[in-house]
Amino acid sequence: MMTRIRNLVMLLFTFILFSCNGDDNNNSVDSSSVLIKKIQTTWIERYMYLSSEPGTGNPLPVYADADIIAEYTYEEHKLEKIDYKASFSNYSNGISSSSSSMFWQFTYTDDLITKVETYYNDDAPHLQYTFEFEYDEQKRLINFTEEGSYEGPTSYSVSYSNNTVLVSDLPYAGQETLFTYSGNNLQSYEEDWAYMVYEYDNKNSPFKNITGFSNASLGFLIMHNRLTANGQSSSLCTQWSMNSPFNNLKKKNQIYKLDESTVYSLNVIYNSYNNMNYPINVYESSVENPSYSESIIEYYE
Repeated sequence: MMTRIRNLVMLLFTFILFSCNGDDNNNSVDSSSVLIKKIQTTWIERYMYLSSEPGTGNPLPVYADADIIAEYTYEEHKLEKIDYKASFSNYSNGISSSSSSMFWQFTYTDDLITKVETYYNDDAPHLQYTFEFEYDEQKRLINFTEEGSYEGPTSYSVSYSNNTVLVSDLPYAGQETLFTYSGNNLQSYEEDWAYMVYEYDNKNSPFKNITGFSNASLGFLIMHNRLTANGQSSSLCTQWSMNSPFNNLKKKNQIYKLDESTVYSLNVIYNSYNNMNYPINVYESSVENPSYSESIIEYYE
């Protein structure tokens, strides 16, 4: 079970890291000196994983509360490392508590992020995943590779046409995801059975000024989809903090293709911004379940 919890914590930190998409009609005040310093998230009754009911073996979802802290360090505006600490409590299956820590190490080539290594740090650091990014001459992502410590590498190729981006899962022929953009915004992405539609505010994302972050943002989305496909996604954590670093996610709807019904809907409220239009208090809730999260954000200025 500890391995399962660690995988879920990995996804949790993925969501905390990868932030909010952009808008061409951005009226926010820009300050290039602002860098995110810390995100502290309180998480109530979030789905953790699927267990089995004692005696019957029927599927039993497990929920828990959590407190998560992510701290960011830089060399100038290049992201060097993110340290994460998480504590979990009030498990619905009777587990009293658990905790985990990990860190992410970033490697740049010039001003582009070319590698992210993730380490669990509970006893001693050990490598969990390595993500590598390759770009074309226009500094667009063209290849993304993921390798876990217990499995072989998986690669994705990326092709561009006007405002759409097609991502092909190379190990599995025919598995493709179509991303559609409006300016800098990820407007939607489409898979075989469903598609996602996004809405944003016109304020600054906390991750806006990190060197190379916008170039790598599609790779971060692929990373999330990869973890989801491996069964490691449980919608545990803040979803406002994913996508790309321009503006802030306000709403996300997952729509079932067969009958156009809404499968999942997320609402995000930005309770307050600082004087440069960066969010400092964020509340996230889902229409389909009672779980919610609240995040407090601190910045270097």
